[in-house]
Amino acid sequence: MLKPLLALASLGMAATALTAGAATAAGLFTPGTRQPGTDYNDYCSGDLLQPGVHDTFEAVTEGGGTYWKSVGPITQWTFDQGTTWPTTSTRDDTFCHNGDLT
Repeated sequence: MLKPLLALASLGMAATALTAGAATAAGLFTPGTRQPGTDYNDYCSGDLLQPGVHDTFEAVTEGGGTYWKSVGPITQWTFDQGTTWPTTSTRDDTFCHNGDLT
């Protein structure tokens, strides 16, 4: 599975994750693979939740690891016809304390 995605990434073309919402990119996806954001991508800014479902993410390699990084708004993602994607997280601000997601 990694070889076709690696080939696309090496050509500067973004592939899409076959399992959107994958929790980790490390060892599963090559750099350049994209997926729509999920609750896994939620993070806190102070005591405010920033929902991952609002962004499109790309697997990037930094510091020896592969991570999901926001590359733009979810409006850049084209969903299959009939697919409904959540517009809010299952979490809320009560999960955030001083920038930590609990």
